[in-house]
Amino acid sequence: MASKRADPPKTWLRHKWTIKEAYAKGVEFCPSNPQNLGMGTQSYEFTLHHNIPLNTIIESFNIVIVFCDWKVTERLLRLYGIDTKAEQIAKRIEQISKDRSEKMSAQNEKVTYKILMSKFKLDNYEFEGIEQRVTWQPWNIVEGPSGSIRADDPKEKFDNFIEADPSNWARYAVINRLYLVLADLIKDYKQKETQPADFENMRKWSFDLKQVLPSPESFIKSNPMVTFNQAHWRVASPLKSITYKVKYFYAVRKRVHNDPEIMLSPVGRNKLY
Repeated sequence: MASKRADPPKTWLRHKWTIKEAYAKGVEFCPSNPQNLGMGTQSYEFTLHHNIPLNTIIESFNIVIVFCDWKVTERLLRLYGIDTKAEQIAKRIEQISKDRSEKMSAQNEKVTYKILMSKFKLDNYEFEGIEQRVTWQPWNIVEGPSGSIRADDPKEKFDNFIEADPSNWARYAVINRLYLVLADLIKDYKQKETQPADFENMRKWSFDLKQVLPSPESFIKSNPMVTFNQAHWRVASPLKSITYKVKYFYAVRKRVHNDPEIMLSPVGRNKLY
């Protein structure tokens, strides 16, 4: 969609501990007997992890706004922090939904999903105006060690912190259900994009999405970004040398969980409702 992905808001600050500071705090992943402690000015790397992968959010966005019912789309936009009553982009997206529906109704020969997408999707310039809010909602962000010192980064899969952070179990369950529907929507669209567009199928996409969308404003308000918490992580083995940054050996970090399949299987979805 956009040629360059948006950075997180500049007001978001990340932890930045030097090895010396971490050692003084008794942080578990600091070397137990570091040499030259006084020289430990190199910072540990922290980053902001997405529960729902960034690519899933971006790929699903135009599919939703072009093919889903406006009421469902409007609710998702609000979850992404967009004021659907005041912002011009929301009015533009509402018009997309109306125009696409009218085109399908008036078409003598059925038009494919791909043709509708190319005609009605937001262009890069339009998306860039809202990209930061869409892709960096605090409810979808967990701060943790960067990929260079993390053993289990799931890349393009759901980043599951349910067992690592049980106090926020309900939050992650809601986000996981949303991820599963968005991922299924992307997969189904790609399989059908050269086929004639079908109202019945689009109604199913809208229905499935509607079932998993939380109340936007209250969900945003009650679920700020999860900042780094040492209790959410454990030292993984084997040890990893990062000699190009600092001449210490220290452990790769890993989330505290057993990757329960219940969260990732179709059967497991129903157990979370």
